[in-house]
Amino acid sequence: MSNFYLRQGKNIVETGELREKIEICNREMVLDRKTGIQVPTYITIITTRAKIIGESGREFLKADREVTQIKKRCFIRNRRDMAIDESLFIRHKSKLFNIYEAIPLDIMFMELRLEQIEE
Repeated sequence: MSNFYLRQGKNIVETGELREKIEICNREMVLDRKTGIQVPTYITIITTRAKIIGESGREFLKADREVTQIKKRCFIRNRRDMAIDESLFIRHKSKLFNIYEAIPLDIMFMELRLEQIEE
């Protein structure tokens, strides 16, 4: 782990820095009554506060269209009542992010590495 976020001997994140509101979601396939096709629906499990840092962004061409890939880091408090892993999703400011890595930092905090989902 890099010491990029360490500031003058402080922890990586402090409780007061958790300013952004995020929703931790689970994806379920729901049958659309009009078309009969199964559509992915994201159901909110829990809403919590987080510190979100932009990691990288890039644009490239894929199948003759322009695609944007955005990666972020998200720091949240550890949840004793649920296990947060790569099978869950994050909704932040009406955008969906896939969790591609969940790293427990210490007893109090967890780092989630996110990648934006194209819709």
